[in-house]
Amino acid sequence: MFTTRIIKTGDIRQNVLENMYNANNTTIDKNSSLEFGVIKNMFTHEADNKFTAEITKDEDGAVAGYTTGIVRKDAYHCTNVVVNDNKAFILSANSFHNVLSGVGIKYIKGHVQVGTPMYEFMTKNLGRDDLFSSKIEGPEGAIVTLTLL
Repeated sequence: MFTTRIIKTGDIRQNVLENMYNANNTTIDKNSSLEFGVIKNMFTHEADNKFTAEITKDEDGAVAGYTTGIVRKDAYHCTNVVVNDNKAFILSANSFHNVLSGVGIKYIKGHVQVGTPMYEFMTKNLGRDDLFSSKIEGPEGAIVTLTLL
């Protein structure tokens, strides 16, 4: 099980973020091909309506991942996710869904490259048909909108 909490950009443990990036570089390259400096900036750059969450393992409190983006209206526009051990499924945890819906977010908008592992994961409702419903939008399907059920 996992616990999700909203954090400030200054609360990100940058060494943990870098270790997760290094451990999952191959998958990150398949999804975005962004270097660590660019990803780090996405997480540490302050912005209006910034939403950053830390997901930890309940069993030992270890950081399992971070996600960041901007909230506009009732949608979380996810710009990046970095996870430990390629466990993107932490985004499908009940705690992530509960935190988002608890602050009034009704949609997750993922700006992803078509044909990448993250695109496939998002178009399959993050593996949780009971929590999310996906819709492909944007030019050439580059935006996947997940409705929180």
